Amino acid sequence: MWQFWRSTSRGWRIAMLLALLWGILRLGLQVYTLLSPMSDQVGVDLKEAYLVAGRRFLERAALYPHSIEAMEGLYFYAPSFTVFLLPFVWLPEKVATCLWFALCLAAYGGLFLTWRWIFRFLGLEKAGQALLLSLPLWIAFSPFWDDATYLNIYTVMALVGSWLIAAVLQERLALGACCLALILATKPHWAFALALPLLLGRKRFFWKLLAGALAVYLGLAGVSMALSSPIYILEQYRAYVSFLTHLTQMHPWRTAADGFLGYNHSIVQVAIFLGGERARLLGQVVKYLLLLPGGVVLLAYGGRKSAAPARREEPLLLAFLLYLMAFLWLDLLWELYLTVAIYPFLLALDLRRPERTLAALVFLPYAWLDFWRVMVYALGSPMVNEAYLAWDFSAYLPWILLTGLVFYFLLLRRVWLTVRPTVA
Repeated sequence: MWQFWRSTSRGWRIAMLLALLWGILRLGLQVYTLLSPMSDQVGVDLKEAYLVAGRRFLERAALYPHSIEAMEGLYFYAPSFTVFLLPFVWLPEKVATCLWFALCLAAYGGLFLTWRWIFRFLGLEKAGQALLLSLPLWIAFSPFWDDATYLNIYTVMALVGSWLIAAVLQERLALGACCLALILATKPHWAFALALPLLLGRKRFFWKLLAGALAVYLGLAGVSMALSSPIYILEQYRAYVSFLTHLTQMHPWRTAADGFLGYNHSIVQVAIFLGGERARLLGQVVKYLLLLPGGVVLLAYGGRKSAAPARREEPLLLAFLLYLMAFLWLDLLWELYLTVAIYPFLLALDLRRPERTLAALVFLPYAWLDFWRVMVYALGSPMVNEAYLAWDFSAYLPWILLTGLVFYFLLLRRVWLTVRPTVA
């Protein structure tokens, strides 16, 4: 690491020192908030969703709301996931909050190390170098600090999703099955890497991975039944499926009358904000039209005569494209965590200068959004509706969506350049 430090430019070293200073100050602020009387302002998702769900599980109470009026403290996950929440439920709330924050920190460090390993495993030396050079971005990365503030599982899911990619690349069945089962029990859209074996011509591993994940998933359901009762868990699974199918109908969509977009940057939310509820169908149409070329290119790649990748970066081109397609498909788009790994990967490709400039213009404001929020709040910015900073540009502009779309089309072009010779 010392050799790497000495080999970098003076400008990068200054940027790294400033990022470290910011990281220490930001971490100190976070710890102070956790331990101070202001701790009720931190960990809203942990306290109002996860801990509440764990207590309801112990009481055999309903885990899922039946109407929009009951949507505070939402628990979005399968009933079996409550098994992982019980240790935190049995602890004092402040201790549970600190431990969850420590888990976020550990997962974030693991995420960086995982991507360093993936780049090395594939022999992507330039991507590995770009990853190290992006350390200042990692230290200030807004989605991590958002997760540290709300204490959700965004960081953990990014790590588990990355482990799934690594397991597919190495064909490690046990690790892949466990990761996939946890994903299916929490945020199923993170299962995008399940399609990777099919695209790479590893159909046998795909079926083994799927069967193993279902076995682990059923095992988790069995543990939850043993800790409560089969009838209760089955009823909660029925309510869980109903909840997911009606979620977008119950969601409180923001319109122009609210004055600002908010933090859901999905295509459908943007359409509803601009055109009202009648624009929902138009938003869905636009979403599928945008995803259509990605689907066509992936099908063309999977249908090639030679299943083996011609270039080392192809598996990650596919994985990242699948990731962005899965998240752009969502009607509730709050974050794009893996962009912190996608950005250095893109820098390692021979992109044209306009493409590199465009990627930086959309990603850097998103990556440094936490710095902007903290500075504006420190300068006395008032709060809007007790939830949004008045000068938070991401509450007015769909910046997450913009970042996702730019990265999506950059990756799409690269995959198309790979497929085009075989199509022609």
